Amino acid sequence: MADGDKNQNWPGWTPQTEKAAALVATSTKTRAQIAKACGVEERTLYRWLREPEFVERIDEHRARVREDLIRRGIARVENRVEELEWLKDATKRVIKARAKRAREARAHQADDPESNDLYGLTTPEEAETGLMVREVKTGADGLTVRWQYDTGPLDMLLKLHAQTAKELGQWTDKAEVEFSTRAIELVGVDVDNI
Repeated sequence: MADGDKNQNWPGWTPQTEKAAALVATSTKTRAQIAKACGVEERTLYRWLREPEFVERIDEHRARVREDLIRRGIARVENRVEELEWLKDATKRVIKARAKRAREARAHQADDPESNDLYGLTTPEEAETGLMVREVKTGADGLTVRWQYDTGPLDMLLKLHAQTAKELGQWTDKAEVEFSTRAIELVGVDVDNI
């Protein structure tokens, strides 16, 4: 085609051609599904795919998607650390919510000493840490209720802190170093005089 010649089948940039370029670049749909979504015949879409300008726009869309994946993906330390921080905050919210419920229960029990919870069990002061849960079991003796420490959230926080430190290069695994007497003798240290 000469410079002055424009392909008569190429309508230029319209909402349909923009949508088609974006869908071809990012969608898992078939060409027929993309054409239908854009309100054109499949053969029209194939004609557009022969237009250098259209193909260039598809490449631009794909480049933006790649950049976005790199920017937001887990391949970046910042994103992994941000996710770990979110998980730590969520775990802390669980602990705080438990603590709040325990404080409210204890306050209610203090205001009305005759009231106990459903099973006649008062909420212990330690439950206000948010690290205790009430365990209800059914057995031969009926229901048994007891309060116990739930170490799950603390374990989760410790693991998340460790993983965050590793991601930031602030973690060193401790390794035990053993020296054999033979190794010390090889470097000329008199073991008997140590």
